[in-house]
Amino acid sequence: RLLISSFTDDQMERYETFRRANISRGGVKKLANAVLNQSITNNVAVAISGFSKVFMGEVIERALDVQRRIDPQDPLNPYAPPTPLLPEHIREAWRLYKQEIALVPAAHWRRAGGQGDGRMFR
Repeated sequence: RLLISSFTDDQMERYETFRRANISRGGVKKLANAVLNQSITNNVAVAISGFSKVFMGEVIERALDVQRRIDPQDPLNPYAPPTPLLPEHIREAWRLYKQEIALVPAAHWRRAGGQGDGRMFR
């Protein structure tokens, strides 16, 4: 509550927008059923939609950073309304996200049962 009470008007509006946004659980269940070839429970659908919301937020924040880098704000008018995100901003954000994820060790390094090269937790 202390954090929310210290928000500026702009931050409060962004927070309220984030809270109102949701991902359809029906759509999540339909997609998960198609991918997994089995039905999922409502609790799993809620978890997947929550993770998806956070993932989409990360990609959008990265796209906003890309937008600021490509189209810097006018220094003479810092209060000008922001321009909308363009598809190239989102594509570049996705490329950067995949590049960052590539730094994580590959799954084939982890070997179960103590077999292999001993690099189970790298």
